[in-house]
Amino acid sequence: SANDQKNQFLEALTNTTRALSGDERLRITFQDSAENTEEGTRVLTLPALPMHLTPRDMALLMGVADQKAFMYRYGWPDELQTALSIAPHQYLDVIEPLERMRVQQRG
Repeated sequence: SANDQKNQFLEALTNTTRALSGDERLRITFQDSAENTEEGTRVLTLPALPMHLTPRDMALLMGVADQKAFMYRYGWPDELQTALSIAPHQYLDVIEPLERMRVQQRG
């Protein structure tokens, strides 16, 4: 059913986002959720979910989730540049093609 597919997508999105963030205990929430989180819990909030997820919605959510996970892990852009040991003048030359490939891979 559509609800099962949505749940599968959300579980995969949550697991992937945690993996990319480097924090397996990170709590992934959505802006429209009414979940309460414990004090001190690290939370990454994604945009509100539409009532019916389309392939376009899923692609957009994956892109936002990936970006937020990397920002959580490395900061942006100075800490990522340092973590990757890239000279400032080479940073965009390296990151832009990688981002283009990631987006193309996701569809």
